[in-house]
Amino acid sequence: MQIVKTKGHLIYSANQGSPTHACLGSCQKVWWPDDIPSDIAVLAKPVCPQCGGVLTCDIPPGYYSVISDDAGVLQKGGAMIKNVGLNLGK
Repeated sequence: MQIVKTKGHLIYSANQGSPTHACLGSCQKVWWPDDIPSDIAVLAKPVCPQCGGVLTCDIPPGYYSVISDDAGVLQKGGAMIKNVGLNLGK
């Protein structure tokens, strides 16, 4: 599991590698290929699945940073995260 930081988000993802898409709209999240529905990915102007903003595969430099690429275990069906080692405050 990796933890990726964007403006306003900490994204916990079981995906390995770099995100392939970024929302330029209000949510400004990054997305991996299996996060994007195939009908959205093939559109001439794809839209973000979360906010409907412009979705680009040309992710601007510095748009996100990887906080950890070995953060531990993430289980589907629950938010069980182990060995994160981050102090994000309370």
